[in-house]
Amino acid sequence: MRLSILALALALLTTAPVRAEPPPAAPDPAPKPPPVTVQLEVTQPLSLVEWVAPGQKTGSVSLDGEVRVRIANPGTTPVPIQWLEVHGLVFVDAASGREHVVVHPCQCVKDATGPLEATRVVPPGGEQVLTLDEWGCSSAWTPPPPGRYAVRYRVSSPQGAARRPEDRSRPPNELVQACRARLAAPETWAAAAISAPVEVTLRKPKRQRISE
Repeated sequence: MRLSILALALALLTTAPVRAEPPPAAPDPAPKPPPVTVQLEVTQPLSLVEWVAPGQKTGSVSLDGEVRVRIANPGTTPVPIQWLEVHGLVFVDAASGREHVVVHPCQCVKDATGPLEATRVVPPGGEQVLTLDEWGCSSAWTPPPPGRYAVRYRVSSPQGAARRPEDRSRPPNELVQACRARLAAPETWAAAAISAPVEVTLRKPKRQRISE
């Protein structure tokens, strides 16, 4: 009798249905670049200028010149983009591959303390045009040293994140440092639409005295 009970219990164990474990959650899809084309054009030659104030022997070096960016939407639906202005520009050293990002301190503070990120919408079959000719506030951005560069412009989709209230009370220098780190991080541009490179040679800065 004991054997038959054991046999019955064993049969029940071997025939009981096994509950299947749920499949693992699918990973979040990788972000994709916005469906736009980006064209960069140098409309006034880029150069380095050393601006010397009256009574001074040396001055601060800054970039001079003008570039134009055309962001076109070849599709049939509107495309929202981050409006990065000068922060979308990057200088890539032709010899070393090192990237020099443009960090505009005034824009860093404005972007961090504004209620929402700056965005634009590129209409179907239309474009947004951006002209860049102002390279820093009070020459606070250190331009790349003399050399040959492949210059590109990068466009990202909006992040959809509101500014944190605590950012508005941080000292401006902290906001600029955080901005610099974000612009230099590769993950910031992992899903960016990027223009074809434009070759630029920056020569030794020309000295320009500031009139009184």
